[in-house]
Amino acid sequence: MGKPLLPAALAALLAATAMVAAEPPVGPPFRVNTYATGVQRAPSSAIRGIQWVVTWQGDGQDGSGYGVFGQCQAGGGEFRVNSYTSSDQSSPRVAASTVGANFAVVWESEGQDGDQGGIFAQRYTSACSPLGAEFRVNTYTSSGQVLPALGVRTMGASGDFVVVWISRGQDGSGDGVFGQRYDGTSGVPLGPEFQVNTYTTGAQRSPAVALDSNGGFLVVWEGHGLTEDGFGIFGQRYSSAGAPLGGEFRVNSYTTGDQRYPSVGGILSGDFLVAWQSDGQDGSGLGVFAQRYSNAGAPLAGEFRVSAYTTNDQSSPEVWNGGWLYFVVTWQSDHAGPGADVYFEHFQSGTPNGERRANTYTTGSQTEPTVAYQGGGNGIVAWTSNEDPDGSPGVYAQYFFDFPVELQDFTVE
Repeated sequence: MGKPLLPAALAALLAATAMVAAEPPVGPPFRVNTYATGVQRAPSSAIRGIQWVVTWQGDGQDGSGYGVFGQCQAGGGEFRVNSYTSSDQSSPRVAASTVGANFAVVWESEGQDGDQGGIFAQRYTSACSPLGAEFRVNTYTSSGQVLPALGVRTMGASGDFVVVWISRGQDGSGDGVFGQRYDGTSGVPLGPEFQVNTYTTGAQRSPAVALDSNGGFLVVWEGHGLTEDGFGIFGQRYSSAGAPLGGEFRVNSYTTGDQRYPSVGGILSGDFLVAWQSDGQDGSGLGVFAQRYSNAGAPLAGEFRVSAYTTNDQSSPEVWNGGWLYFVVTWQSDHAGPGADVYFEHFQSGTPNGERRANTYTTGSQTEPTVAYQGGGNGIVAWTSNEDPDGSPGVYAQYFFDFPVELQDFTVE
């Protein structure tokens, strides 16, 4: 495949950062949540413009179970995302266009749509102010709609976005994967909600989605019953108009045991990277593996192991969704003794640049990692850690600035 062509404005930005060498983390790790009573966990992160935003679920702060909260690098204090506060609002995901400064948050809300869980969303301006009111994403409301994922178009000021989620019973056989497209400028749905999985026997769960620079997108999920042994990772490509491109396909080549919890990210050229955790494949418990795809949907080389360290479990990967030049993957790794730490790795064309530990505090476990990087090199890794003053889980993060990619490998138009 040829080298991607970069627009002039992007080329100027990259030229300005080309001389920046790899640097250590910027400052120490920091606590993201201000309210530190009870459990604050399940972070999600995004880079908007040149600033980060992190969201999470917090227990008891909104007066009734879990609520969804956020913090912007620009300041102004943490803010509550959900307007409806009865029961639990949980499992938030945030995403922003690489160029546009607006962003969106989606989450699962218990009982708000009239029957168990429903999927809701809120759009925000560049000043971290709500853009309109929160809105329901799912049209089908019977039983539960849970565990949403969110992808935003990687380039272009429109910031079109796609939400995917699990819907229980809607595909006629257990859990299925459904989605809804949105116009990023108006927030209006683009067409009706759609079913992603074609195979409906057994559970289809844990969806993730990434968009390319033209608005085409890839949805991945874990499916039970399609592979020789347990869960496997599956995908479905879509055009920018929301039309399926071919049929669903299996991502993982290794099929012994379970392959679960996929994540996906896209870059400017239209390539995608899918990562997941695989049981027993690296010789010791869980390991993190990945597969690259071209913008034509063809696998590039074979699946490969992400983590260099293989002792005990490496799990819960997340791929940065919105890259210009390279992919970043984060995961949690169990090391000698109790607990886990958070690591991340840059990949250029499938080549690693050297995994790094994000957390400095290593007592207990650092889990639920999330990552977001900007094309110019600034990025954030966030995670859950039992560091809050009362000893309960809180959301912590580390800001980084490095630029591990050689710009000479890319052609500017």
